Amino acid sequence: MEEEKLKQKIQQLDEAQTKILEARDMIEDALRMTGMEMWAERGILAALTSWTEGLEEHTSISNLKKELIYKNNTDPIWTRPLASVKYMNRRDI
Repeated sequence: MEEEKLKQKIQQLDEAQTKILEARDMIEDALRMTGMEMWAERGILAALTSWTEGLEEHTSISNLKKELIYKNNTDPIWTRPLASVKYMNRRDI
């Protein structure tokens, strides 16, 4: 993928991530002091955080951005072992 297209796609994902996190904060603020905080924390707020920032969620926006950057690898980034001699100098694991 061209460098410029890659930067544009990463920027789009960054903007989407920012908007989702803003929505999460708005939902959290709207439900504060309503007695429904626990439901929100276990449900929608946890899901939105996982989808945007979840390192263990292979389809999170953070991991999708990494996947775009390291697209030339034969395996998706989320299938790499946590510890491997082959990848011991990589900063993303």
